[in-house]
Amino acid sequence: MGQYLQAGICYQIVIRKREFADIITTEQLCEELNKEIDISIFNPEETNEHVRFVIKEEIVLEQLHDFMEHQFSLYNAAYQDEFSTVLSEISKKKSLATIIELAKEKQFRFFQESDVLQNFTVLSWKSIGVKVSLLAFLCEGKILMECYGDFMQYLERLVRSNSKQTIAGAFRAFID
Repeated sequence: MGQYLQAGICYQIVIRKREFADIITTEQLCEELNKEIDISIFNPEETNEHVRFVIKEEIVLEQLHDFMEHQFSLYNAAYQDEFSTVLSEISKKKSLATIIELAKEKQFRFFQESDVLQNFTVLSWKSIGVKVSLLAFLCEGKILMECYGDFMQYLERLVRSNSKQTIAGAFRAFID
């Protein structure tokens, strides 16, 4: 089965409480998640059924365009016109909701919304299911890969370490 290599900004993380409540507290969950993604740039929301983290709107509005512009500059220059169109459309949006709507329309190859189910390890042994919603700006054709979690983690750390924008703390890469 082929899967897509996706890279983008995580704008939402949803975890059902039944996945972790019998093992760790919500505070401990936040500490564990912070090892993988910068939780400080997310607003937490908690219900009886789940914990949800949504990226802070002001960070997206202030930094998404410049962050993506830099990432696109590292990619194949043959797509420059497409990159410019995407960046122009993003710059017209005035809220996180309208940016997400644009991505959900999937009218651009280089800007799409994607939901990925991921297993996340807490306390070095317990795997919990996490739904990650991504503003994917790179989506490469179908590939068949197994056991590339370490490479994806490397890629995520590379992007974060080379970016001056705090929004890079929400960067994620997936094969889905």
